[in-house]
Amino acid sequence: MRGARGSRTAKRQVLWIGLLTIVALLLAASFLHAAPRRPVRPTPKPSATPAPSPSPTPSSTSSAPPSGETTQQKKDEAKARFEKGMSLFDKKIWDAALAEFLESRAAYPTRSNTQNAAICLRNLNRFDEALDMFETLLKDFPNLPASDRQAVDKEVKELEALVGTIEVRAREDGAQITIDGRERGQTPTPAPLRVAAGSHVVRVFKEGFAPVEKRLEVASRQNVVFEARFDTLTQSGRLSVVEDGNRPADVLVDNIVVGKAPWQGLVAVGDHVVFLRGEGTLGTQPASATVRINQVTPIVLALEPLECPLRVEPTPSGATVAVDGVAVGAGVWDGRLRKGRHKIEVAQNGFVPQERVLELAPGKTERLAVGLERDPNSPLWRVENPPKVFVELTPSFPLGIALGGDVGASGSSGFPLGVLGRVHGGYELRSGLGFGIDAGYLYITRDVSGRPETLRPVGKPDSPGTANDTLSLRGLLVGASGQLHKGEKLTYLARLGIGAFFANAVDQRSGQFTPAGGGPIDVPTARTAADVSYLYVAPELRIGYRIADHVEINGGLDAMLMVALSEARWNRQNGVVLGNQGFAAYDEATLFGSTLFLLNPGVGARFDF
Repeated sequence: MRGARGSRTAKRQVLWIGLLTIVALLLAASFLHAAPRRPVRPTPKPSATPAPSPSPTPSSTSSAPPSGETTQQKKDEAKARFEKGMSLFDKKIWDAALAEFLESRAAYPTRSNTQNAAICLRNLNRFDEALDMFETLLKDFPNLPASDRQAVDKEVKELEALVGTIEVRAREDGAQITIDGRERGQTPTPAPLRVAAGSHVVRVFKEGFAPVEKRLEVASRQNVVFEARFDTLTQSGRLSVVEDGNRPADVLVDNIVVGKAPWQGLVAVGDHVVFLRGEGTLGTQPASATVRINQVTPIVLALEPLECPLRVEPTPSGATVAVDGVAVGAGVWDGRLRKGRHKIEVAQNGFVPQERVLELAPGKTERLAVGLERDPNSPLWRVENPPKVFVELTPSFPLGIALGGDVGASGSSGFPLGVLGRVHGGYELRSGLGFGIDAGYLYITRDVSGRPETLRPVGKPDSPGTANDTLSLRGLLVGASGQLHKGEKLTYLARLGIGAFFANAVDQRSGQFTPAGGGPIDVPTARTAADVSYLYVAPELRIGYRIADHVEINGGLDAMLMVALSEARWNRQNGVVLGNQGFAAYDEATLFGSTLFLLNPGVGARFDF
């Protein structure tokens, strides 16, 4: 029957509208989720096949050691270091393997130890150093096998997308530059300094001036310019550093080489970390020196073998590192210590400080990664949630729990189904309280079959029968809402919306009727439509999950109670021709009730700006 066909058509419309709503939501989420955001570090992985251990071949650009027995000793040392590095490499102990490959290179550079050192740096996420080492490999050993050359070219291309550069500019030449505690030369630098994408602490020092330090955020392929503006020291003292045995050594103050021992120079008033670096493994552990205004602070240090390399990698990257009670700077610390037990402390404002005790053994490279957890009691995080503008898309699939009306009061009524697409936009305060405006489109339909009905031909007896109705209600929702939105990774939202629904109600009716003195007649489909309006109130609960800094997906349920301002009724003028009975009219009846109640389960996506 035509009524059944109308029902199937209406259901297909519901499915198509629902499908299109979800597709539009996914496209919008993909577009905004693709916006630039702070860069993320990739998971360490073997980047290329480790190079084998062929007979050592010297670098084409390095000066080979003297010929004869000395050369052979260097080769033997390089080979022994390389084989030890390969054993560690196979166990994926990247930091210790790197130390062995670098020692092998220092003794006698070859294609194998250079390539494997680059691979270890890549797996340790030291992307800028890895890129430098791969480029050294290509420069010093241009005749790589084709398979290795292809792998290295691929690595270089990938690493170039993971690094940026810092360009340090200063009016004073000869200023020492350190980045994350690592010496990077003097001003002016011949080229911008490569760094891995992320956060870095840059420090620039020149004797007679106050040091300049700043944290910089560097994105991949980005060049960040740092203007180092020096101020002459107004409050200073002199620091005098002497090696106890008058042996030659570099003097480092706050991780910057300032000269040779014995050394004396102007430094800022306050605490400084001082140590010496001699030949080979000779050096001193960090020591603290307090400089007072217009006074000379003497410090005597004695060189000793420091056979235990240690690299401390704090998170966040600007956290302060202390070794045996001496603060050695902010960020990564890479140095040597004497064998035995050492206490490492890492601290940062707004985080819970951490302490580690290590037992260091000679010749074993240690890498200590310390991640700090936020201190929930720190005032630093109380303003972390700034006010924001938000937009939320919430498609749902309404279930008509109560639709009322005379038409649905009898007969067999199918379960009402529909689709609802809404957009919420507004402003949220730091507390999580927010307010905004809502707009959407609602479509809901249901079938009523086998309903007793009477057709009334003009001037003739009534014709009893049964009618089949396909009812639909569609239109625009507009309103306002207030909400409470809480949580960081896992979020919840409680919202109350009020507004109006401006709709068009439609009834497509067919049936079978029996005129007086005749047999049953199938009547053609008749249609009536009316504009109606409702006021609604909609309490809502949603649970969400933050997938990015400004993107959240969620799911939830809202209940929508609607009260009619006007009712939709069957228009008696929309009748049918009943065989030879002529024009016949249906009785006037309400299509939907004066009160509607819907439950709307659905998913959504929220975007903060």
